[in-house]
Parts: sequence; structure tokens; C-alpha cells
Amino acid sequence: MSVSDRRIKELQTKYDTYQRAPKYDLNSQPLYCVCRREDDGELMVACDGCDEWYHFRCMKLNQKYKDLVSNYYCIFCHELFDRGETLWKRKCRLPTCYQPIAISCGKPSKYCSKEHGIEFMNTIVLKQFSANKKTAKISPEGRQVFTEKLDPEQVSYIISHVNNANDLKLLGDTLPDYSNFMQYSQGITVELPKETIDSLAYCDKSLEVLQRTKAVYASKNEYLAIMIDQERNRISNDLLSELNGDNQQSTARTNKKGKGKNKAKIKVDICLYDSRLGYSENEWREFMETNEYKQRCGQDGYPPISKEVMKQDYLQMKKELFGDDESEEGEDSDQEDDQMDEDVKPEETPADHENYFSHICLVERKKCNKHSRWYALISDNLHLKLNELDFEINELTTKKAKILKDCNLRNWEKYESEN
Repeated sequence: MSVSDRRIKELQTKYDTYQRAPKYDLNSQPLYCVCRREDDGELMVACDGCDEWYHFRCMKLNQKYKDLVSNYYCIFCHELFDRGETLWKRKCRLPTCYQPIAISCGKPSKYCSKEHGIEFMNTIVLKQFSANKKTAKISPEGRQVFTEKLDPEQVSYIISHVNNANDLKLLGDTLPDYSNFMQYSQGITVELPKETIDSLAYCDKSLEVLQRTKAVYASKNEYLAIMIDQERNRISNDLLSELNGDNQQSTARTNKKGKGKNKAKIKVDICLYDSRLGYSENEWREFMETNEYKQRCGQDGYPPISKEVMKQDYLQMKKELFGDDESEEGEDSDQEDDQMDEDVKPEETPADHENYFSHICLVERKKCNKHSRWYALISDNLHLKLNELDFEINELTTKKAKILKDCNLRNWEKYESEN
């Protein structure tokens, strides 16, 4: 018979004896626990499996754990009937305290109270530090590193100057700046080695180039978003729909005088590709300095172009692209065109004003094979380039920080060896 089988047999025998024992004494007082005694004030615990009460002593439980019981299952329910297993609350970290940890706002602490947390730091942590003694060890990089044990006063000072446990863990991750230390403590100005200065200068120059390049692509990305902005599309498409609708209605009235109702205006979904999005970096930097760019991006002091100017620009661009073929139409058609021209009243424009549509593709989007899916392609390329630039900038920034850190570490090692 195995050990587990013998244990089960012993528990079964003990349980049968417990069940056969009387549950009341001669005075009809209930009897508790496996010892079948009255409630005389001795500490007991209720089983969550069978709802019976048991003495801590009889169940071989230490009374100092009485406040830590979460769910208790007697030896019969746990080992014999497998109804559950006793669960304990987490104990306060202070060794002398047997209260459960405090839970505030759903976040558990390591202590039952703030006072015990402070006491733990004062009585336990401080005792781990003896008098100051320098010891040397070899770092993973092969360097000899001197470490110094802190006395209780130093530890107390450190703890009082950190806000939380994370700040305490981060102590020692970075060294103080050696140059500042020597400047303020001894009034000595420490110059960086020439090789360090050269390395830092190279990093700074490379970072400047990358930042300027990133500014160009970020500006392109912003301009692209403006070109696809719903409001800009609405203005452009509604304007073109209105003008094209007027042309089609005038033609319909010319061919069918007085017959039927006018057709609704036809919506025109134009391509909207702006050829300037293909500019090189230098060309785009020049474009960024123009009033048109600032006006399109809505910069302060540069109000957006008015709808009247857009109408004038469109009619002018249409005339340049397609010519003035409407002069050969009938008299009624000429009158309609004159009426449309009267509706679009000329507005004064600056001398350096460039036609709003001079770089924009006016072909209907579905018919423009040349610029098919232009937005998705340009947007993907811009995001890819920006991600590459961010990666290179982070690499150089990390490299620059490492150069300074290594130089600082060498200075401190030299200082430690000399003192």
C-alpha cells in the first residue's frame, strides 16, 4: 500500500470516528471539532466545505495566522473529499506583523498600513547596511569597479529623497555629470577629450541633416492631408460641379427650349493630384517659403483662397487647356455664357498670384489612369520615409548619449582610482 493510500485510509477512519461521536453533551450543548468539546472560548475556524467548526490547535494551525485565513477547508474536505484548498491572505511584509496587506482602489500594497511600510524600511532595510567599506569586483565589461556600502544615515537620506519605489530602483542607473561635479565642488572646468568632441560634432551635424530632411517629409505629409481634407475636396468638387452644371444646363436649354425641367447638377469627382508632391527636397523647401504654400496650409496671416478667385482660376485654366470653343454655339448659348461670366465677377488678385489649379490634375478621378491611387502610394511612401528617419535619429541620439556616458564613466573611474 502506498503512502497516499495509507493516508486516505487513516483519514477515512478518523472521519468515521468523528461522525459517530455525539454532537451534543448531556446538557444539550453542541460539541465542536474532532475533539468534540464545548465552545469554551478557544479560537476556532469554520470550514467552507462542511460548515463545521474546528479548533486551531486541533487542526495544527498557528493562532497568529488567524487574520490571514481567506477560505479554510478542513483535512477531511481537502484531502479526503477534495472539496477545496485553504487560501491565505497575503501577509504584511513586516516580519512581526501578521495582518493582511491593505488594498486601496483595487491596488494591493505590501504592507497592512503606511506606518508598517515606514517601519519596515527603518528596521529591516537599514540593518542590511554595515559601516562604510570599499570592496572591488570585476564588471561584465572586465573593469574593476569599487562599491561602497552605505550606512543607515545615508540610506535614510536616500529614501527621504525619492518619491516611490521605481525612483529608488533607478538610483545608480546613471552617474552624476563629472564636469558639473568638479565645477561646483572644486571649481575646476573639465574639458572633453578631442576625440569625444569630434564624435559629438559628427553626431550633431548628422542629426541636423536628418531633422531638416524629416521637416521636409513631415511638411509634405501635412500638405497631402490638406489636399485630401474633406472640406477642401468639398470646395473644389462643389465648385467644379456648379460650373460644369451651369454649362450643361445652358446647353440643355439651347437644344430644348421650354421642354421639361432642368436636370440636376452633375457631381464631378476630380483627381486632385498635385504635381508639387513630386518635388525634390530642395524644391519643396523653396515651395514652403511661398505664399501659396502658407495659404494652402492655413498659416497665420494667410487666409484661404476665396471661392470667387477659385472660379476665376478654373475658368482661366479651362480656357488655356481646352480653348474657347463655345463661341460657335447658337445665340442662346452665347447669352447663357455671358450670364455665367457676369455671375463670376472678377476679383482683384495679387500680382504674384499663381493659378490655384496650375499644378492640380482636373481629370475626373475614375478616368485618370495616370494618377491612379496616387494618394495611397504617396502616403505610404511618406510614412515609410518618416519611420526610417525616426529610426536613424533615434540611433544617432542613442550613440551620442553613449559617447557622453562612456566619457563620464572614464572620468569617474579615474577619480575613484586617484582618491
